[in-house]
Amino acid sequence: MNNVVFVSALFAIFLGTVFPLLSQAVVGVQVSVGAPYFNSVMAPLFLLLVFLMGVGPLIAWRRASWDNLKRNFTWPTAASLAVAVGLFAGGIRSFFLLLGFTLCAFAVWTMVFDTFLSLRARRRQAGEGPLRGLGTLIQRNQRRYGGFVVHLGVVLIVLGIAGSMAYSIEREATLNVGETLTAGSYRVAFEGLRGSQQPTHYRMEGTFQVSQNGHALGRLSPTLKFFPAQDSPIGRAVFRSTLKEDLYLILSGFSDVGRNQATLKVLIRPLVLWIWLGGFVITLGTLMTILPLGRAARTEA
Repeated sequence: MNNVVFVSALFAIFLGTVFPLLSQAVVGVQVSVGAPYFNSVMAPLFLLLVFLMGVGPLIAWRRASWDNLKRNFTWPTAASLAVAVGLFAGGIRSFFLLLGFTLCAFAVWTMVFDTFLSLRARRRQAGEGPLRGLGTLIQRNQRRYGGFVVHLGVVLIVLGIAGSMAYSIEREATLNVGETLTAGSYRVAFEGLRGSQQPTHYRMEGTFQVSQNGHALGRLSPTLKFFPAQDSPIGRAVFRSTLKEDLYLILSGFSDVGRNQATLKVLIRPLVLWIWLGGFVITLGTLMTILPLGRAARTEA
């Protein structure tokens, strides 16, 4: 049942993704697939997926009852509501953002609660401590706990997408040498332009000194490349990445080198690194699921 529900949610997300193409191919109606479409269609489907990740593993197959549901979901639900209250008190007012973070917390708490119950059972049955008990659980039921790790990776990706979409900052300005552009906690000072002829293109590079909350972070140098066969230049953005946020500098325009004016775009994208981290965690969970970690334990049993 759990697998059927989970696969159904994945199919719904896939259908939402390809629906514009199917609509145009079958009935000839073209559907716009810009940000409004994905925000209105895909966001609820992903929230449904996160909810099912929390509910599915704790619902007993053909043995679900009200007592079973109350026993399994009371503490995870209470902890998730506490997270929601804390987020609201911290200033989050967007309903969908608050709902998304709360459902992510719910999915994590259900995994933590289920693992806690299993570890407590191992302690009563075999006297195993938390670390040894966890190792035994993973060996004997690696598909379940590998799936939990995959779920955790999905949660990280959802948090990264939600954070980067909801709290992004974008600033753009034309700067003279010595002038600064402020975006969030960052301050970017323009130091000058430098042009150079390369074997295949002409390269224009801007140099910018970056600081955050008064602390110097170093220089970043976004560039524009002009190729003879192309009408428009190709830009190379530079960025600084941390667990909290990514900072991107984009050189979007400039005057002649003698005037030393540059048009700079600054983008701040929170939690982007969490998306990549979530992909790594999903890979780790997949390996836990398919590798024969528990073969020796099952043989001994």
